[in-house]
Amino acid sequence: MKNNKINDRIIIVILAVIILTIINVSFKNSRLPSAVNVYTSINNDPETILSYSKYKHSIGSYKEAIEGYEAVINNSSSSKSLKLKAQAYLILSQHGHALEPIETIKYLEDSKAKSNEFKKIGYIFLDRVNYTTTGDYFNASKETCYHESEFTHLDENGLPMVKYSAYNGGDGNFHYNPVTIAQFSLTAFGRYKNGTGTRKQFIDSIDKLLSRQSPSGAMRLDFNFKHYVNSDIYKPGWVSSLAQGQAISAFVRAYQVTGDNKYLHAADKAYMFMCIPVNEGGTKDTSEDLDGTDNVFFQEYITTPKSYTLNGFIFTIIGIYDLSQTKDSIYNEDAHKMFVNCNDTLLKVIHKYDLGCMTAYDTAYLTRKDQYPNMNIQYHATHIELMDAMYSITNNPIYKYYNLMWKSYVV
Repeated sequence: MKNNKINDRIIIVILAVIILTIINVSFKNSRLPSAVNVYTSINNDPETILSYSKYKHSIGSYKEAIEGYEAVINNSSSSKSLKLKAQAYLILSQHGHALEPIETIKYLEDSKAKSNEFKKIGYIFLDRVNYTTTGDYFNASKETCYHESEFTHLDENGLPMVKYSAYNGGDGNFHYNPVTIAQFSLTAFGRYKNGTGTRKQFIDSIDKLLSRQSPSGAMRLDFNFKHYVNSDIYKPGWVSSLAQGQAISAFVRAYQVTGDNKYLHAADKAYMFMCIPVNEGGTKDTSEDLDGTDNVFFQEYITTPKSYTLNGFIFTIIGIYDLSQTKDSIYNEDAHKMFVNCNDTLLKVIHKYDLGCMTAYDTAYLTRKDQYPNMNIQYHATHIELMDAMYSITNNPIYKYYNLMWKSYVV
């Protein structure tokens, strides 16, 4: 009987301690910011939610941390949140493993100057690129650059020809450039799709592009051109992965519109030629001189030393993606594998184009001794759009991270 009373007292004491502990913890927690309280403060102070999420991440509360990161990402109340969104995407994409940093301090002042130049001129970029193989290619239907000018001439059918001056190694005459014709065709496709252009205009431009393709599938450029990295001038007949990739994007869309196999065959041939290694006359290379690996990299310009042009590589990747989405292509499965490989390359080297306040056009500054980064504000806008396009295709938040970060440099 006595032992039972002692046990009852012990149980009562234990229960009392538990109740007091619960009351104490509840009191303390009422003074601390809860996840809900912090999340609701996002419109006033997004930095608070990001800091709180990082803290939750550090102690292993991953669910709450992710909710916080997503709250930051979904907030669009102020321009200052761009960098915070970028940080949130970065953390989500790597789950705590930071992207490889790049030493940009020696280029920071010049990249800031370029950033200010961008802001002063007021370059416009697309806020959202939801890329699809059947849609308007980078809003090309709105393009207004095709008109008579010092360097552009429209032929009797309204198709653009381009003049390259002696400064660019040219002869001063107008030439058909397969890149320009492909881009014009993509513009005509977009206009046809949205009702501001005709099917005939699109097909006429595509047929002109088709007439520029060699039997091997190469979209050769038949004019002299001087690339700033090379000591020699390109002679007529040089090749570029950009010409191949954008031709594929145009041919695939022509096949969608007409169902004519000649356009599908042209896309297949363009892809087949593009995949010939550089040392055999094609455009397929590796990233060895950039990061020491043998990952696939397609060269817009075949230069010595290698230049690794960013926009040319990504537009090429997008052409490959377009072919991979075309089920009737004999190369659609191979193109899918190639897209995956190129995507992997891009994710591994993209940080090398970030200069702190601006992006580099290429990485010749890393591969060529004493070469300063080539910073072009027009292409910075293109890079922003390309990151968004790659994000829409892959849903990889690293691309959204760079899209937002590069926007924040110039917004």
